[in-house]
Amino acid sequence: MARSLGIDRRKVLALRAKGLTIREVAERLGCSGAAVQYHIYRKTRESIRRSFNKRRKTERYRKQFREYYMKRYHSDPKFRSKCLERAKRYKRRRRAKQRNRKL
Repeated sequence: MARSLGIDRRKVLALRAKGLTIREVAERLGCSGAAVQYHIYRKTRESIRRSFNKRRKTERYRKQFREYYMKRYHSDPKFRSKCLERAKRYKRRRRAKQRNRKL
């Protein structure tokens, strides 16, 4: 199998480690500055893409869970009354804490 004719990432990183600018590395290797930047920032772009995909999956699962939860539990009157009671208790506690801070 024939090897590609592109520049080697190791060479790019080695020249950058010596302190050369992107333009100087491009001139030495005979390629464009965009190609040099691609080899330098490739790993960063891949990690950003991976984290974005994870976030998107998490949001999708969260949305599915919310829909399931709303269908399953919020149609049940007993569950709704429990939720309202819990919310009232939470509000009472918060007000009590605020009063204690003022004193």
